[in-house]
Amino acid sequence: MIRLKFIYAIVSVVFFITIFSTSDAFSQSHSTIHLGIMPTAETLGKGGYSTSIGMFKYEELEPNDPVRNPIIQEVVIGNFFAEKHKVEYHADAELLPVKLTFGVSEYVDFYLGGTYSVGDSYKTIADYYETGDDRERVYSQFLFDGTVGLKYNIKPELGDGLPALSIGGEIQTGYTSDDRTSERNFIDETPADSFPFVGMGTYLVGSQNLQLVKLHAAVGMFLSSKSPRVTDSFKLSVQGGGELMLAENLALIADFTTARMYSGVNFKSLFSVGFRYNLSERAAFSVSFATASSKPGFQFNLFVGGEKARPLAPEIPETGREELLF
Repeated sequence: MIRLKFIYAIVSVVFFITIFSTSDAFSQSHSTIHLGIMPTAETLGKGGYSTSIGMFKYEELEPNDPVRNPIIQEVVIGNFFAEKHKVEYHADAELLPVKLTFGVSEYVDFYLGGTYSVGDSYKTIADYYETGDDRERVYSQFLFDGTVGLKYNIKPELGDGLPALSIGGEIQTGYTSDDRTSERNFIDETPADSFPFVGMGTYLVGSQNLQLVKLHAAVGMFLSSKSPRVTDSFKLSVQGGGELMLAENLALIADFTTARMYSGVNFKSLFSVGFRYNLSERAAFSVSFATASSKPGFQFNLFVGGEKARPLAPEIPETGREELLF
């Protein structure tokens, strides 16, 4: 116990020394458009670009107990007629979100990307011919999406003590895992052709430079066609994160998101922590380890900044009488 307290004291002293020795680090560093998962209020600048690659584990079994509490509902195979069968959904895959961001102007970023999957995602129907056969028919389910979005910087960081603000939005479309109705049935009654969806998300994010640290907070919402009821398809997310310079070119980054949609799948309680390294005055990369719905993952980002001609502080107008002060 004494040894643990001693180690904790040493770490605390080093931590605070690091903070105060880098109190003006953010005034010299370039902006970051997102941390491990959440966006920031900063933009790349005209001509800048960014690459983001992640990986998150997705596991699902519906129903949770197929033996004691099975789902028996009408399904349609071959567009002929509907019959009642026992249906299960299985997923054991890795989701790979990829995003490319471009600075189209000083205040606007445009991004496009997609989420790909590696692994298994399928539905099973037991005893399809109703002959007492225990074998299951397996229908693979596609799991991917395409994403297009924009971020607009409402207020840049001017050194006036007020946070920078940005708004953003995106559209997702592709194939996703199935959802459930209030009667516990799957919405999609045709398992052979997967489950298409369209989703739209918006957010408002602010970034505050406190010299010692840089803090970020955002609130967003996502609406998807995955569920026929608006109350089920509407998702609200609250996000927060921060940056701390550990050395001249090295920063500790961490962020948390209550919800995030990848291929229409709602990941809850996402947390990431990692490091960002400044390669130059305009370029940096970051690597973060993340957990999504208690599953491990990671996020890699590469930033190359563009042109930004912004004042760091409000300019004081000249009165023509400055020489009288001397």
